[in-house]
Parts: sequence; structure tokens; C-alpha cells
Amino acid sequence: MVGSTSLHSYHTVNSRTFENFSARQEPGETNKIVTLKLGFQFPEKFPLLVVPPPASFYSIDNLENEIPTLKYLKKEGLDKWKAPEGMHRNFPYYLSGFDEDNRPIWVMEFGKWDVRGVVEKGGQDLKDLEKYMDQWVYRMMESLKIKSGPDNLVDEVIIIFDMDNYTLLQLNSIPAVAFLLKKIQQLRDAMNFVETGYVVNANFMAQALVSMVRPVMGQDMEKIEVYGTNKESWVPKLLKKLPHDQLAPGYGGSLSLIVGVVCIVVGVLVVLFFQNLIDAFIKSELPLRKGSEPFELWRKPPVTPLLKVWFFNVTNADEFLNNGTKLRVQEKGPYVYSEKWEKVGVEWHPNGTLSYRQTKLFYFEPSLSMGAENDTFLLPNVPMLSAVGQMSHSTKIVKNAIATLLDILKLQPFTSHTVKELMWGYEDPLIKLGKQVLPAGKRVPYDQFGFFVDKNNTESKVYTVFSGQDDLKDFARIDVYNGNKNLEFWGTDSCNMINGTDATGFPSSLTNDSDIYIFQPDLCRSLHLRYNATVHHQGLPGFRFMPTASTFGDVETYPENECFCLGGPPCSKKGLFNISTCQFGSPIFVSFPHFLHADPSLLEDVEGLQPDPLRHQFYIDIQPKLGIAMQAKGRVQINIQMSRVEGIPQTASLQNVLIPVLWFEDGIDELPPKITALINQAIHTPEIAKNALSYVTFILGGLLLLCGIMYSIRSSYTRKETMSNGHAKGDMEKSSYGVKNGQFALKNTGETDDNLKHQNGRSKETVIETTLNQKTGEGDS
Repeated sequence: MVGSTSLHSYHTVNSRTFENFSARQEPGETNKIVTLKLGFQFPEKFPLLVVPPPASFYSIDNLENEIPTLKYLKKEGLDKWKAPEGMHRNFPYYLSGFDEDNRPIWVMEFGKWDVRGVVEKGGQDLKDLEKYMDQWVYRMMESLKIKSGPDNLVDEVIIIFDMDNYTLLQLNSIPAVAFLLKKIQQLRDAMNFVETGYVVNANFMAQALVSMVRPVMGQDMEKIEVYGTNKESWVPKLLKKLPHDQLAPGYGGSLSLIVGVVCIVVGVLVVLFFQNLIDAFIKSELPLRKGSEPFELWRKPPVTPLLKVWFFNVTNADEFLNNGTKLRVQEKGPYVYSEKWEKVGVEWHPNGTLSYRQTKLFYFEPSLSMGAENDTFLLPNVPMLSAVGQMSHSTKIVKNAIATLLDILKLQPFTSHTVKELMWGYEDPLIKLGKQVLPAGKRVPYDQFGFFVDKNNTESKVYTVFSGQDDLKDFARIDVYNGNKNLEFWGTDSCNMINGTDATGFPSSLTNDSDIYIFQPDLCRSLHLRYNATVHHQGLPGFRFMPTASTFGDVETYPENECFCLGGPPCSKKGLFNISTCQFGSPIFVSFPHFLHADPSLLEDVEGLQPDPLRHQFYIDIQPKLGIAMQAKGRVQINIQMSRVEGIPQTASLQNVLIPVLWFEDGIDELPPKITALINQAIHTPEIAKNALSYVTFILGGLLLLCGIMYSIRSSYTRKETMSNGHAKGDMEKSSYGVKNGQFALKNTGETDDNLKHQNGRSKETVIETTLNQKTGEGDS
């Protein structure tokens, strides 16, 4: 209410009897003089009571100046204080809603409060409980502001004290009861902000506690209505004064309507946003962080990659050299090596990158191989053909020197070696000689020749990659390789760019419009891969990425590849890539196996090749959501250009033909169960949880909504029936401390019958008489 009442004075009340008090109002308003007669005496421990002015006198924001006894509430930092964990569960209270005049409705489930346990324990727990009670009062008073406005001042609250489960154990403790009485006295002035307090579910013990509290509360007990444990008696009375949709079902309300609507809204939100929230959480876990699980999986992948090698054994070398017949080859393999990968020497940098070296260990797997490592094949003599091929533009003196050297060393265009030698190296006289006579920039950095020499149990050059913490699109993307941000082999900056990752990690959230790049140091370039199809492995969806047609495309069709053609024209045919620039000038070309997708003329020069996309296609299958490779088949063929060089007699029988030497497949067939389980959990569990939550919330919301509607109809009918029958009696006759015919007394409604008797048989309706006189005019009485 809004009023202009001003405080005339505080009058003290003697501990033995009440003296009269007065509150002066503005001129023209009725003065009320109230005289109270008491038939009992207050205990000695409550020597002084203060009769406060009306609630409308006070301002919450000016609490310190206007209500001195409560000013400490503003100084305790109660707005920011957090109660210890579990306190609200053990001492529950909450704001239930608002009545029709916008008064906040607070519920205190006091029957659950174990005050005795905390009081007897004492110490910090007791201090926390005191502060907790202060905070509740503070929040009640602050809640007045929620619906207050310039034209509608809300200055009163309604409190429901639920005494359900209150036991003799609490009442039979003098320290606990004394603590409560003391705290109630301390906070008594807060009653100025209480319109009505309802004590419900009050058993005999709760009624006894109310009797003890009464002397402390004085006339404020007129605001308190006490109801027993019979809900059918007091629920209709609450519903006559309080809106049912602002009360919990336990108090006759239909908050289930609201809860039902909330559940349905939550269900909708789950459907709309749950997946996004889970995806965001998963993405937050994916970046590389020191010690994190994704980092450990990336650093030391728990997979077993396999290197499979097929050799093209030459079956008609003499006929080819002597008669000029077409070269015939026979594919032999696979020879299989299992691999163990690990990144070592990891260093973290403040710019969101980290550096490492890659190590790989290879183990021959006889059970997976066609033969043994001592199997022997006849292949082109790559060191000799490389040396000869670089002499085409040399002087006659240099050519004569090479011819003499070839005679002395008795080298032939084709040579036989075992699988182990071809893989991991054998001594070659030209390699030895080259290390002695060639300048530093032209020397091969190996003591032996082998197609995978210096790859087993050695460390790669240093990679520096992005961790993805700043942007997941940069996850594992190479920033610097071997101290350089770009290569120096090709004709333009775009061709020299180091794009993508090292193929051990990929960015997440890929789509069928995504492109990925992998950097291959042995090819001296990055390979561009594009989405091709959706596949499934071990029940998991994946995107298949394959090299674009331009990767080994001819310059005529893809002019952007001209930067890779340093010695042309002519440039490489379709399906070939010349890596001689970064392989010490050796005329080495790479292609896909069996010249898949290559110029048909390449197949015309050699017999024994049968390109098959199912066996020879290069691809990587990636789980798009997480960026994890589920299957990878990096398939590449190594070829050498054989050339006849004038001035070198040993090449007179050679033909100008590109000869396939071997092809290999490096990658993984499937993920181990541990990784598959993690991917399944990340992909399918959120979807299952989303569906389950949405179903549960929709069903629960629907049921609560239905119950709420039914209860609302029933409550509305009951309320109308009560009003039509003229039950004004319920307004005055309360099982409470209230006013009836001028008498202030505790009434027995029959709810607890014998329980409301004293042990001596006397009724608890007693002793307290209040004479209410109301006069008009000036003067005191």
C-alpha cells in the first residue's frame, strides 16, 4: 500500500505487561488506539519488544536509516554470499510466485530444517546457518522490487511455512529452540513486510513451537494463520487468497501447468539446440593441448598403418635392349610392413603452434606378404639411368668421362636386387663416387641407394603446426617445415606453398564442399583432395576425399600447373608429375599405380599394366565431424625415364620410354576398437540423448500440463462453490492465532483433536484476551 504515515515514536513494551502505544497519522485520518490485555507474562530472556510502524513507512533501498534493527543486512554482503554446498537442499526455501496484488509468495519448508543438528555442532556451520537465514530475509525484502513500479508500490510479502516432518527431536532441544527464538527476535522487524504468514502441515510439535514463538512476535502473530495436517481443510482457504498457478501442487496450486509448459519448451529447445551444444563441447575438446587425450592420440596414434609394396619385375630385358621389343613387366607383391608412428621432440610455442619430428618404425610382416625379403627382382638401374639422364646437355668431355666410368664399373641398365635391398638400401658405386666428386648441392645425402632408404627408425625434418586452439580450421595445419614457410623448388609462390597437414590429422566439421590438402615432402608439394563420396566403416559415416584431376594434370588442361614444368616444354603428360627438381636431378616421375587416370600412350609403351580404380585409386576416408581418418590408401607409383644419350655408347640400345619401377600403398585399413568406440560416443550418443530428452520432456510436459488443467478446473469449481455457500466463517474461524469476536486465541478446528490438548487435559484455547477499541477523533485512551 502507499501511505504518508510518518513515525511518531517507538514505545517500549515492558517484559511483564504491555503498555499502550500510539502511531500518529496525518491530520484528517482516523487515529487508532489499541489496548492489549495479556493473561500471561513474557519470559525473562525477552526483556524488550519494539512495536514497529506500518510497512509502507519503509524503503528497502534506505533500509539502514529507516529500520535500525535490520541495517546489518545491507552490510553483510548477502547479495553476493554463496551458501555452502548442500545447505539449500537441507534448509529449503524458494520464491513460489506472486499473488494478485503482485506480492511475492515465499515458501519455507521448515519441517525439513535440522536446526538442532547445526546448533549442537556449532562453529562455522552455525555461523553459516545464521547468515543463510539473514540472506533469506534479505532476498524476501529484495523481491518486493520485482513487480514494484512508480504506480504500484509492492511493500508486503506472503510466506508459507511448511512444517511437514517437524519432529519432537527438533523441539526437544533447548539450545535449538533458544537459537530460533533469538533469531526470530533479531529479524522481527522484517514482519513489517509480511502481509500474511501461513503455517501449514502443523502437527502437535509444530503447534507447540508456534506457542513458544508467540511471545516474541507479539501483535505480529495476527498476521499468522496456523493450519494442521489436514490438507482438505486448509488448501481451499489458501486458494481463496492465493492464485493456484503461483503455488506448487503440494499447496493446492497448479504450478504443474507452468512446469508442463517449461518441459515442453525445454523439449523444443533440446530438439533445436542440444546437438549444437554437444557439438560445441566436442569441438572445444578437439584442439591439441598439452596432456589432453586428443593430443596423445595425435602424438602417438594407436593404429597400425601398413606399407604395401609391389615391384615391376622386368621379364624381357635382353629382348628389349637387343631387339627393341616392347618392355614387359610383371607385378610382384605385396610385400607388407607394419608401422609405428610417433611424434618426438614436441615443443609448444606461445603463438598457438607446436613443433615436432615424425618417426616411423617398419616391421616386415611375412604372413601378409607374397614372399620373403630375400626375393630377387630385375628392375631398372635407377642410379645409372639417373646419372646418364642428366648428361643429355653436357659437354662431350663429360659424356666421355661418364662412358669410361660405366665401362670400368661394368654397370648395366637393369640390375637384380633383393626386396630388402630395394627397400632399405644397397651399396652402389655411382652413389659412392658421387659423394666424393660432386659439389655439395648435387650430392645424394645417403651412403646407399634404396627406395625407402633412411626412412626406417629415423627422424623427419621439423614440422611446426597449428594446435587449433584459436581456430579448429587450422587444426594440425603446417605453418613451417624445416624452418621454411614455403618451398623453393618451383616457379611460383603458389606452387611453393606448404598447404594442409602431414596427413596424420585433419580439421573437423568437414562438408561435401570441403577441400583438404596434405603435404608430401618426398613429392616436394602439397596434394589437393576433394570430396568424392560418402562411405561407411565399422558403422561410422565418412567422407571420401580423392586427389583432384589437376593434381597430376597436364599443363594444356590445367595451366596453373605450368609452374611445375621447369624443364619444359615439353611438360609432363597427363597423369605424371616430374619430381627430378627435388630429387637431385634424377629423371623420376610419380603417377598413380598402373598409370591410372594417365595419358593412354604411357600404357602403350609397356606391357603388363592394368589400371583398376578399386585397387589403384588414392583416397582418404575421414569422419567429417571429428576430422579423424578412418581408412587411408595413399597409392603412388615410381617411374624412371629411360633415355638414349648421344656420346655415351652404353645408352645406344636404350629406348626413350618411361619405365614403372614399383608402386606402394601406405595407410590404414581400419581403426582399433578403442578409437571406434570414442567416435561412436561422440557421434551417436548426443543424438540418442537428444531424442531421449526430447521424448521425456514432451511426455512429462504433456502429463503435467494435463494434470494442471484438470486441477485448475477442480480448484476453480471448489472455490466458486465455497463462495456461493457463503462460507464467511472460514475467513474468521482459523486454526490459528487470529481474531474472532475480539478474542485473540489458538482455535481447535478438529484437525488434530486430542493432539491439541495440554497434557493436563486443558484446552490450548486460552488465556489471551484482546480488547479492540476503535475511536474517531483526537486524544488518547
